[in-house]
Amino acid sequence: MVSLHTYLNEIGLKAPEIIENNLGEKIVIHEDKYIVCYSFVEGVKLKRADFTDKRIENVALYLRKLHSINNNILNLKSVPYKVNSDRQSILHFDITKNNIFVNQDGNENDEICFIDFDDAKFGSSVCDVAIAITNLFISKAEGLNKEGMMKFIDAYYQEDNMLKEKELSYIKDVAIKWLKSIIDNPNFDTSTRVGLENKLSIWNQLDI
Repeated sequence: MVSLHTYLNEIGLKAPEIIENNLGEKIVIHEDKYIVCYSFVEGVKLKRADFTDKRIENVALYLRKLHSINNNILNLKSVPYKVNSDRQSILHFDITKNNIFVNQDGNENDEICFIDFDDAKFGSSVCDVAIAITNLFISKAEGLNKEGMMKFIDAYYQEDNMLKEKELSYIKDVAIKWLKSIIDNPNFDTSTRVGLENKLSIWNQLDI
């Protein structure tokens, strides 16, 4: 996490900075546990009510820039299931609205910051796209926001229509694999599991 957060800030992707203690240490080991102190992040957590077209675009562009890191220089773990897409990069792998901070400037030219890279992986970039649109645009309370989902996809791929067409054919399969891989997590409460099962049901019926 220290290496990843430091690297993200170096390339201009806003992420919490690592705070050193008075001995200049960024990591402290206490009772066989690693302790890292992160800086506060200015802004507020993303809310579905904030999903204007521009804000969706800002989040999508942050993610695309993250995926420009196309080598595993930080020795992150690989994605735990097979994905056919060739495009590889660093992945956040836990993109939810709670892990996206928006520093609002009043006219939607927001500074986007991702937090909680604890599940970061290296693998097919399309995994993050699938996870992001699943968590941001499908919910038990509101169902499917397909319009928002497609706006995110369009903003992420920009004018790269060839790549978009190629990876669209993978997104549904990847989303379903990801949901099936986490749905039986014993740490999830019943409500969370039901929500994930609902997302899976919607994906099974969805054509994008």
